[in-house]
Amino acid sequence: MSDTDSFIDEVNEEVQRDRLYGLIRRYGWIAILLVFLIVGGASWNEYRKAQERAQAEAFGDSLMTVLQSGEPQAQATALLGLEAPEEAEPLKQLLIAATTAGGDDSSAVVAALETLASNADAPRVYRDLAALKLVAQGGEAVPADIRENLIAQITVPGAPYRVLGLEQQVLYLVEQGKVDEAIGEANTLLQETGVSAGLQQRLAQLIVALGGEPAPFAIR
Repeated sequence: MSDTDSFIDEVNEEVQRDRLYGLIRRYGWIAILLVFLIVGGASWNEYRKAQERAQAEAFGDSLMTVLQSGEPQAQATALLGLEAPEEAEPLKQLLIAATTAGGDDSSAVVAALETLASNADAPRVYRDLAALKLVAQGGEAVPADIRENLIAQITVPGAPYRVLGLEQQVLYLVEQGKVDEAIGEANTLLQETGVSAGLQQRLAQLIVALGGEPAPFAIR
C-alpha cells in the first residue's frame, strides 16, 4: 500500500470518528433517557407489586381478625366496613353473604349476592358462584324473573357451575308445577358429562318422587 493510500485511509477513519462523536453529542441524550426510563419503569413496577402485596397481606390479616371474633352478624357488619383490594372484593361479598346466612335478615344475604352476581368486572367464577347461591338459597326473596335470569347465566355451555345450575333449573321447574318438564330436564342432566355420582342419585330419587322413571345412566 502506498503512502498516499495510507494517508487517505487515516483521513477516512478520522472523518468517521468525528461523525460518530458528533452523533453521540447530538443524540446521546436519547440513549441516556431510554436507560433512565427502563430503569425507572422497572423500579416503579417492583414498587407497585410490593404495594399490592402489602395491601393484600393487610386485608388478609384484617379478614382473619374479623372471622375469628364475634357473632356472625357482627362479623358481617365488620366486613361491610372492611376496605378490600379490588381483586378481593368478590371474596368479601361472598363472606358477607355467608356470615349473614344464618340470621333473620335474608335481604342482607340477597343484597350481597346480587351485588356480586351482577358485577360484570368480577371474575366469572365468583359471579356465577354468587348467582348459584342466590338461586339455591334466596327462596322467595328473589323474584321469579330474576331467578330465571340467574339460572340462564350459570347454565350456558362452559360456565364453571353449569351442572349444579342445571340441577337448580330442575328444582325451579318443580316449584313452578312443571312436573313433566322437570322430569325431562332431570333425565337429560343424568346424561351430562361431569355429573357426580351424588348428583345422579339425587336426580334419580327426584324423578321417582315425581312419578317418573329415571333414564339409564352410567354409574360414575
